Amino acid sequence: APLSDDTVPQQIGRTVGRAATKAADLLANLPNLPKFGRKK
Repeated sequence: APLSDDTVPQQIGRTVGRAATKAADLLANLPNLPKFGRKK
């Protein structure tokens, strides 16, 4: 049980961390995209 309890949260944390990083990069790049720039 301890092994699974330690491994699963680590995997989830890494996945969430990667997703958060990608999301942050996308949000930072939105103003640079022509489509979103035109809406503004």
